[in-house]
Amino acid sequence: MFKWLTVLLLILCLPLVCSIDTPVYKQGETVNIKIPCLYNGTYCSNTTDCFITILNSADNVLVNNQQMSYGGSYFNYTFSNTNVSGDYKTQMVCTNNGVSGNGLFNFKITENGQVNDVNLVVPLVATIFIIIFFSVFGFLVQKNHPTLGIPLIVLSFVLLLFLAVQGRLMLDMNANIEKITDQMNFFYTFLIGIVSMVIVYVSGYMLLKWKDWMMEQKILKMGLKR
Repeated sequence: MFKWLTVLLLILCLPLVCSIDTPVYKQGETVNIKIPCLYNGTYCSNTTDCFITILNSADNVLVNNQQMSYGGSYFNYTFSNTNVSGDYKTQMVCTNNGVSGNGLFNFKITENGQVNDVNLVVPLVATIFIIIFFSVFGFLVQKNHPTLGIPLIVLSFVLLLFLAVQGRLMLDMNANIEKITDQMNFFYTFLIGIVSMVIVYVSGYMLLKWKDWMMEQKILKMGLKR
């Protein structure tokens, strides 16, 4: 039983490594890069200075420490050198009242400005696999361990319904890359939240069963001594 629970916990980690957070822009079009800025738990004020550096996939510097514009909760920079598709690296450095901070992030330039199909298909297939695993595992253990099996079965149907709704919403977006990316990010935020709760629940269940097993072993030993 503990062997299968360990496998379940490993399977639950799959969504945690699936992400499409990397923004994607269309080749040849001007990009308005917006990056949130936080200072002491609040958005940076207009007294903050932020500078941006952008490198292409060959590590050639395209933008070298250029100042960004203040936009309230974010700083933005207009980037027009998007004639070459590929991965771009960006570093943002901000200073406020003598305190400095920096952040790194990537973005992609593609010919049509759309997410690579693999970036969408692989996480979705992994999610479907998790749903199937939840339902099968739940049915296998629900007879002897109903407090573990039944919640997993219910959760698998909830995730399947949620996946279907998200898929329908994305089909209605007509390949709008910003909307699809936002929707997928919402989907995986929800999924990771659910998976995190399941990990806590399964871990607690394993701990309780381990304590019961240790108690049984102790009782058996006491019986043998008698």
